Amino acid sequence: MEKKWIIGIDQSTQGTKAVLIDDKARLQGKTYLPHEQLISPEGWVSWLP
Repeated sequence: MEKKWIIGIDQSTQGTKAVLIDDKARLQGKTYLPHEQLISPEGWVSWLP
């Protein structure tokens, strides 16, 4: 039987989070990568990888 996976990704103003779920709804992995948030004088938000 072929295994199926679900990956969930959350891109926020502080960083990127990801979780990996298997076909039995069990958490198999998670990670978080913070990034620097830049705000221009006009109020526009940017980020640096």
